[in-house]
Amino acid sequence: MEELIKNIVEADKAARGRINEKIHERDNVHSQILEKRSDVISKYQEESRKRIEERRAQLEEELKAAAMVEETRYQNTLEQLNRQVEAHREEWVSKLTAQCLKLEGCS
Repeated sequence: MEELIKNIVEADKAARGRINEKIHERDNVHSQILEKRSDVISKYQEESRKRIEERRAQLEEELKAAAMVEETRYQNTLEQLNRQVEAHREEWVSKLTAQCLKLEGCS
């Protein structure tokens, strides 16, 4: 009987030891999760910032390209208007002068 009680006490002691070990492991895992959580959050935020910066750079390049296209289009239109003015300047001045003289003659 004493041997049985001794075996039960030893089994209980061993079981408590395993339980304490598992509790310690659980606490360790919990601590590791908390540590890794902040690492994961930091990594995610850094990756997000990096993607945002890459997208910003891409959009800025697209904007520069679009601005260059528009500047070229503007310069072409300006040159076309200047050629048109040079080609018709005398004609338009004559017509305006004639119109002004005609209006003065009516008054």
